[in-house]
This record gives sequence, structure tokens and C-alpha cells, in this order.
Amino acid sequence: SKKNITNFKIDNITASGSFYKNINLKHLYEKLISLKLNEFISLNYNTSIFPGMFCKTNHGTIILFQTGKYSIVGAKSKTDLLKIYSLMNSVL
Repeated sequence: SKKNITNFKIDNITASGSFYKNINLKHLYEKLISLKLNEFISLNYNTSIFPGMFCKTNHGTIILFQTGKYSIVGAKSKTDLLKIYSLMNSVL
């Protein structure tokens, strides 16, 4: 039999895409550190551990790759996704 789900909470929305350009992650990391933007809670970039850069915000985390591809994790809403994307797009 079919059951309707009535009580649920969106806990984690993920998204992925591309900025359609190569990104110099080392340069971007240094730029973001120097800008000291309040929107970023933490920035992690260590190529010996992982090839991407993690940029954590209050709305979720975006993981950027040199190819321009990205993944957004930890968002709670479509609005959060758009805020993270717009923030990153504004500094690229």
C-alpha cells in the first residue's frame, strides 16, 4: 500500500555544477584569506590531502575544484544554495 509522508524536515540539500572556467585555487585561497570576508566561516585548501578547496559559510559549504566544478553541501533551502553560489561567483 502507498503511504504519504507527512512529517519530515529537510536536513541537507546538495547541489553540483560548474562555473565553466578553470580556477587557480591557490590564488583564490590567498585572495579570500586576504579579503577576510565575514561570510566565510572557514577556508581549507591542502592539495596533499584533497584536490578541492572547502569554503564554509553559514548557509552551507561549497567545494571548488580547479576545473571550475563545484559541489554545495549542507544547505537547508534553495535560498541557501543560491546565496552560496552567488557569494562564490562574486569573488571569482
